[in-house]
Amino acid sequence: MKSFITKDNLCAVVTWYNPTAAIAQNIRQYAGHVRYVFVVDNSDINHRILLDTLGLTNALYHFIGENKGIAAALNIGFKYADSYQMEWALTMDQDSIFEGNRFAEYLTEVNDYTDYTGVGIFSVKHDFGQMNTEQKLAGSRYCEKKRVMCSGNLIALNAYRKAGPYREDFFMDWIDFEFCARVKAAGYRIVECTHILLKHFLGDRIMQVKRFGSTKYIPDYPVWRKYYLVRNILRTAKAHKALRNSMHWRLFQEFQQVLWYDSSPKKWKKLWAMCTAVRHARKPIIVTDIQQKYL
Repeated sequence: MKSFITKDNLCAVVTWYNPTAAIAQNIRQYAGHVRYVFVVDNSDINHRILLDTLGLTNALYHFIGENKGIAAALNIGFKYADSYQMEWALTMDQDSIFEGNRFAEYLTEVNDYTDYTGVGIFSVKHDFGQMNTEQKLAGSRYCEKKRVMCSGNLIALNAYRKAGPYREDFFMDWIDFEFCARVKAAGYRIVECTHILLKHFLGDRIMQVKRFGSTKYIPDYPVWRKYYLVRNILRTAKAHKALRNSMHWRLFQEFQQVLWYDSSPKKWKKLWAMCTAVRHARKPIIVTDIQQKYL
């Protein structure tokens, strides 16, 4: 018998880091469609007042008091979801946006899916600013994926329990893709609802670069983010032998992207941080040391 995702069995896990009042408002897009909203704040400063100003009756705030990374925040949120006996959890970045009534449309798409059997994650199509309506409507309503970005996912708590928590040693970057690899290895499927768009922001800005007769849009990540990206790609390759070739190809693409297309003034610092990440991939790194050195 098909088990629908409803308000009663669905919660939201939202990660915050130095949010603004405008960013806090994003919670309103989905708060009315879930049983609970668990906000986990990685900031050094308590932002409970921002949540209180929303006037939500179903929100719970957890202040960590330091930046322990996205993975740690998500794991805290899922502990709440488990303790409140939720069956599904929506994972949201603080700056991701469901415009208009799209979250309600998302739930409709998910509940219209004919075969829930073995689905561990439902996801959306991410709009980084270069996607138009025609692209959104192209193709079928659903597509099975190997990995998806974390924001906007509907994750079955059973899949989370069986796959295991997000890797906190990753801190940030690639935690979602590595988690997806374990979800797949645990026997679950990942389904993207291709007609649902989530506005998502990558890097400090999007660089528009023309090379070899074509235009590419490249996210301008901070130097320390490039470090984590490379280090965690290699850690994923080590943990999942079946993905090793694809991970090494992705690593090559990351270096190629910076070498050929990055026009930012910190291009060479990024490359140095990425090379350092290759050397550090096999040993633990103190987060604050990396941020201070490469920020």
